[in-house]
Amino acid sequence: MSGKLDDILVDISNEYLDSLADIYRKSGNIPYASSLLRHGKKLIDEGKHFITFMSSGESWKQDGTFFALMQFPHRYQVVVLTLSASGEKIYDILMKTKRIDFDEHKMVFYALPSSLYPAILRVIEDKALKIEKTNINYIYTISKEDAMKFQVEYPPGIKSAKLEKCHSNIVNTFWSNAFPGSDEYVTAFIENNGGIGLFFESTNELVSWVLKTGVGKIGLLQTAQNHRKKGYASILTKLLSKQIAEGGENPTTNVLITNKASIKLMEKLGMQNVGTCYYITLFKRDTIP
Repeated sequence: MSGKLDDILVDISNEYLDSLADIYRKSGNIPYASSLLRHGKKLIDEGKHFITFMSSGESWKQDGTFFALMQFPHRYQVVVLTLSASGEKIYDILMKTKRIDFDEHKMVFYALPSSLYPAILRVIEDKALKIEKTNINYIYTISKEDAMKFQVEYPPGIKSAKLEKCHSNIVNTFWSNAFPGSDEYVTAFIENNGGIGLFFESTNELVSWVLKTGVGKIGLLQTAQNHRKKGYASILTKLLSKQIAEGGENPTTNVLITNKASIKLMEKLGMQNVGTCYYITLFKRDTIP
């Protein structure tokens, strides 16, 4: 990554990530920010360096502004978060930095808060980039205290277990957002972040699953076509929510605004809709139609 030594963006030392997480937790804004920072710190401490946290100098101390790069196979994800009321600073940084590679990677602005959407659109326009796809999601969250109260009852013949690399193919096959090479992406997700599956006890067949995303959220919740409407998604959401809560974070998930079934599930579980965020996928420059 070019320009690292003299760039407007510099790495945030791992020792400060907890402090930055506390800033967001105390603010009550952007509920997945604290989870991202603490989950990312844990991964870095474990020697998994696919995630990098950066800020313009020490501006993270003043207004919480930071950038997180998550480099998975076939996906280059950029998280941009700030507690500032203005997106002008974000626009200025993105126009100047060389540490975010707009040219060679298929980028995704990941879980972008609605407040920053206009600033990012300006960056895309002024850098002559093109949008492949934009997804708008509701942000649902629940307190860790309430998540710990979830009661889980398994249907007869069903067990839960940790997802392994060998399960990535079936997860990718049923994923509605699959893309060329996404099987490697899903494998990296499972390896780095983990997930939970529901299996038949008799055959060990995987029938439903959920993953923890790169920002420590509940994601890729799915049930195989022939096993739906049996309450499996509710069980998995409770299980992963409790796991996240045990780690000290408030469980959070993003749901497409058109996904009525998932919206109904989250609200039935007592999760609160606290706003919207965007996922913006950009074309590589050499593939712009």
